[in-house]
Amino acid sequence: MPSAHWKRSARKPRRLIDSCVLIAAPDHTGCARYLTALGHAHHGYVTHNILGEILSAARKFEAFERDKVLAFVLSLLLGGKLTVLPLGPVPYETLHALTGALPHLSPDDAVILAEMKELGFHCLATIDGELASRKNREALAGQNIRILDLRQS
Repeated sequence: MPSAHWKRSARKPRRLIDSCVLIAAPDHTGCARYLTALGHAHHGYVTHNILGEILSAARKFEAFERDKVLAFVLSLLLGGKLTVLPLGPVPYETLHALTGALPHLSPDDAVILAEMKELGFHCLATIDGELASRKNREALAGQNIRILDLRQS
């Protein structure tokens, strides 16, 4: 028989956190508030591709900004608020369905959304204006993907 902890964990939303949220968090109060609350209402997840985007973006920052972003992400990982998901294949069919639904989807976003679907996730927390636009949110809803727009928080 499953424990009460397992039952509660199974009902919590499983949300993938976009790289832009993690990069902006030190200076964006909505992102910071959302990320620091992880663990109470739900847990956050990232993929290896998302971590790669963060590291790639951080290389372009000044040393102070880079250290601030990387320290924040590391604190979330070490604090158990974020989990890095295992690597896995991304089938061409999944990518094709997403790029068909959103023809102007960037290759990076297409891979992250396809990877998300393959891992069984249905919600992406982001501040990406293009992904969070009404038109794209509706198209992604047809693909069983919900966009949680943190720009308004």
